[in-house]
Amino acid sequence: MNNTQSLKPTIIEFKKEDASKLADLFNSFDKEGLWPGGFTGGVPFTAERVLDSFPIFVKHISILISTHQGKFTGICTLHPHYEDPEAAYIGLLGVHPDYLGKGHGKALILKALEIAAQNNIRRVDLDTWAGNLRAVPLYKKCGMFWIPETSVRMQDYIAGIKNFPLANQFLAKHD
Repeated sequence: MNNTQSLKPTIIEFKKEDASKLADLFNSFDKEGLWPGGFTGGVPFTAERVLDSFPIFVKHISILISTHQGKFTGICTLHPHYEDPEAAYIGLLGVHPDYLGKGHGKALILKALEIAAQNNIRRVDLDTWAGNLRAVPLYKKCGMFWIPETSVRMQDYIAGIKNFPLANQFLAKHD
């Protein structure tokens, strides 16, 4: 078994009783300068802070967590789009520094796209920053593309395409 296989994630839906594990994950985002300016704002997350003050629980389609041996390794939130009722928006995507490059972010994005397709959503958007050189190639591998003349708005139409019967037949054979 190689190292990548041994770190393969399991994707679950977040449950509020696991807020302390999510707090640990959020606190890990401050390591290695993953988030410009830091993720916690200098105040470490606790379970209470996660549940009381974090906006991911407001109007979401899905809050996906990647796990490895019970540890939270990543998060991806999927929300109704703020402008387009036929689209969704990935509001937060982050992976623990120890699991970067191990397929956890990709697994989260692909699961979010699958959930979008199941909900008849035709497009999924996400915003990032131009200096996010680690993530942009991953987004492209998952089928997202950079919208010209935006700071860094990325879109994916795979969810909508999967709802066309002919495309679905093709994708079933050629994933």
